[in-house]
Formats: sequence, structure tokens, C-alpha cells
Amino acid sequence: MLEKKKIILNLVKEHNTLTKPQISEMMSVSLTTINKYVNELVEKNFLMEEVSDRKKTEGKPPSFYKINSSYRKLMAVYLEKDRLEISITDNLGSIQETRVFDIENRNSFTEKILCSEILQVIKELDLKDCISVISIGIPGILGEDNKITEIPSFPKLEGKNIIAALNKKLQIPVIVENDINLTIKALHNRNQYKKYKNLVYFFIKNNIGGGIISDGTLYKGYSNLSGEFTYLGVDKEYLSRYDVMSSENAEKYFVEKMKSEEKIEFLLFVFLRIIVTLNPEILFIETNYIQKNEIKILNERLETFFKKTYLPKIILIENDGLGEEGTITNALEIFYSKD
Repeated sequence: MLEKKKIILNLVKEHNTLTKPQISEMMSVSLTTINKYVNELVEKNFLMEEVSDRKKTEGKPPSFYKINSSYRKLMAVYLEKDRLEISITDNLGSIQETRVFDIENRNSFTEKILCSEILQVIKELDLKDCISVISIGIPGILGEDNKITEIPSFPKLEGKNIIAALNKKLQIPVIVENDINLTIKALHNRNQYKKYKNLVYFFIKNNIGGGIISDGTLYKGYSNLSGEFTYLGVDKEYLSRYDVMSSENAEKYFVEKMKSEEKIEFLLFVFLRIIVTLNPEILFIETNYIQKNEIKILNERLETFFKKTYLPKIILIENDGLGEEGTITNALEIFYSKD
């Protein structure tokens, strides 16, 4: 039901105005069902009804429906290494306004500063009674108690509960999510990938991370540790070199291997672990260390282990705002789940 309502809203937005019969035909859904959904969307203020000026002698005038653009809005907050981006969107996720704040000193950036910037935007734009959801993306891990458990880029946010801090000031649902998880959610939400249920996103640059969609939903494991792909590179050589198993050592070793002549063999080792554990349909890779021709080599090597039909499609991507896009996707999910 939720997905059908979102389709209705997107159709109305695309065509500006539509009648119920037009929506029914476009979606190949019965008019009775469309009547129910559209009436609910009008009742919830998502849609506005307009009656045509047809004369009474011409029969009952048709009703047209359009997006209620003045209805409640969403806020998407994305925290990166050197900036904070706050966007206001409509109820379909279209950005209406964005504010960007430069972060001069990450070591002194606190939850009070973060909350202050959010509250200031709400005040300046007079949005206190308009915002339905605040979605926040962070480069860290959120624990079960909503406290940030690991965020190396912003050490003073460690152990802090942003949700609780904002709830003291606002009676608005707040959701906080890891930036890598938001990236895989954004990819899964794109039209060309929506049909796939098992996806993996692998970030390989100066730091390592990953996001997982399993059976159509974001998978984080019982303690939100899934996707810590740094440790996938731990092998016999690593164990002989380091006495301590740490994320810093594992990440340093992983990047070192990616810069070496052994990177293809090393990635083959890592990819095999992902494939036999998660069995994804698509493996997205964001990295500066490998090129398209090397992906072809990796595929050829993988086919010596498994039939091609068992292997994922490997796609090199560039992160063109995927984290920010995922933050909006998260806000929309919460917004529509309330309906």
C-alpha cells in the first residue's frame, strides 16, 4: 500500500494534475483501489482536490488532484569531513533549499554545534511547525542506544546521542544513519536498481567501508557492525606483521595492498569472501585504485571459481552526492511509514 501511494504521488507530481481514472489507467490498478488511496492522500493533506468548471448540464464535473506543496516538509542533514549540509525537501524529496556550513576544526565539532545549526535553520526559515522528519547522515556507527560508537572524523561526537539532544528541543521524529549505509540505500532507490534485492557497496579509498542490501532491505547485523569491510583483507601476511587486530592496522594494510602490484590477487581474495557470504546480484565499487579494464580481469579470475550465473555484476561508480541522496531517502521512508 505504501509503495502504491508513493507511485500515485510521483505520477501526480510528474503530470501536475490527474484524475482518478487517469491514475487507475497509468498504474493498471482498479478504480476502486485508486479511489481509496487517493481519498486517503487527500485526507492526509498529501494531495489537493480541484473540481473542473464544467457546466451542470454536461454531467458531474471531474475532480483533478495535485500535490499539496504547502504540506509538511522534510529535513536532510549530512555531515562530512569538512562541511555540514542541511536540505529542506517537499514530501516527494525534491530539494527546496540547502544550507552548507564549513567545518574549520573537526576535533572541536560537538553535538551542541550540530543541533544549534539545525535549530538555527528551522528558526530562520520558520519551519518549526512544518518539518515532519529530520534525517541525519554521519560518518560513524550508531549503537543500539542511539549513541554514536565510532566516528574518527569527529571525536567529540563519540558516545553522544544526537536524537535525544534534538528531541529535547523539537517534537519531531529524528533518525540517524551511517553515511555508507545511506549510499547503498540511495543506489537501491534508483530506478535501474530497484528490482534487485541483494546489493553490496564497497568503498575503497584512504579508508574502507561497505553497505549491504539483503533481501531488499538494509542489513546492519545485530550490533550495526556489518559493512566493516576493512577486516576482509586480513590474511596470513597481516597476521604475521601485526600483533594487534585493530581497524587502523587493517585499514593501513588494505590500502597498502591496493597500492601494490598484488592488488588484483588481493581483491580477488576479498571479493570471494563477499560473494560466498552475501551472494549479491550487484557489487558496487567506489575507488581510485582500480580501472575498468582491471574489473574485466577480476571477472575473468572469478569465473575460474564459479559459473558466471553465480557471480555479481561489478560496477565502478562515482559518489555524486549519494550519501546526501540516501539521507533524503531515509526521511521519506519515515515520513510515509507514519501514514
